[in-house]
Amino acid sequence: MGGFIEIPVPNDLENIDEETLLRYFQNQLEHRDGGIFEALDLTTDHADRLAIFESVKIIRVSITGHSIELAYFVELSKFEACKGVLDDYTFSRKVTGKQVAGVWRFEKQIPAPVRSTHDEL
Repeated sequence: MGGFIEIPVPNDLENIDEETLLRYFQNQLEHRDGGIFEALDLTTDHADRLAIFESVKIIRVSITGHSIELAYFVELSKFEACKGVLDDYTFSRKVTGKQVAGVWRFEKQIPAPVRSTHDEL
């Protein structure tokens, strides 16, 4: 267990629309040293070691009772100098949390270790 991330629930949550919540969480992403950033799966494609993380964008916020779900895009790129090719691609991912005593609590994301075929032996 890697711990939790707690994000304050805005005051007057019942009167806040989804667009405002999207901006709220997108602003949280500006603090890469903590906050919601640590709860998101931002790993690049392990099969492609040249992939580089570019950005993340929250696209949907859904609240049901005390549960919250954030849907987001992770944008990656890959440059192959020998081929002169730049590929951009996007993964769609989700994270869920619970409202507890005035905060939304999300589990910290612990990236899976990189594995190779030698691990199978």
